[in-house]
Amino acid sequence: MTNSRARLAMLSLISAALFVLVGASAAAVGAQDELSEVAQLALAHVESMTQAYGDNDVDRYLNHYASNHTRWTPRGRQSRDEYHSWWSEVVANTGGVASAEVTDPVVQVSASGDTAVVSYVLVANYYGGDGDGSTSTSHIQISTTMMRRGTGSWTIVHLHFQMMPDAE
Repeated sequence: MTNSRARLAMLSLISAALFVLVGASAAAVGAQDELSEVAQLALAHVESMTQAYGDNDVDRYLNHYASNHTRWTPRGRQSRDEYHSWWSEVVANTGGVASAEVTDPVVQVSASGDTAVVSYVLVANYYGGDGDGSTSTSHIQISTTMMRRGTGSWTIVHLHFQMMPDAE
């Protein structure tokens, strides 16, 4: 099995395990349906994180994450420190994010209300490498955010995203 296939198989197993963790009894609710109060708080956490991301406030953005979170991107897995360094450099060199919006969210909350998965499409525009904000590129990303609720607030423990595949 190639490295890519092995990674895909591992990601599939992780996703399946997380679904079991959240619970097959968890209700998947789209944005158009009425969300429970707990689901609304989970979605609000993702939207707050996205707002900080769109504002290029690296520290406020990363404060939404657990210190030991896992993050899978097209570049591979990154620790919080690696991601902080990399993203800070991107923002400083290019201007970072021009805009970011959560669309088509689906929220799943465990029966105990302490674990949630929010799947969504992130529509983001990024400034170009010129650093003057005169150009931007648009990306559509499929994102899955897993969260744990501690003393009343949500913390992101895992994030996986990939670029939206082109329509065939």
